[in-house]
Amino acid sequence: MPTIFNSIQILRIYFMFNKLWGLINQNSKSFIKIIEPFTRINFLIFSIEQNSHTMSL
Repeated sequence: MPTIFNSIQILRIYFMFNKLWGLINQNSKSFIKIIEPFTRINFLIFSIEQNSHTMSL
């Protein structure tokens, strides 16, 4: 079961990136507007994970 779920998730991510690449080809500025919040959220999650690791030590 987990392997099937993982493959579905990978496919979803793949199609999402295909859509994003299509947006890049159309208009790079709009792509930056779309991707900026995602990078901020990823950085936030990363920093929280780093903090939790240091707290556990």
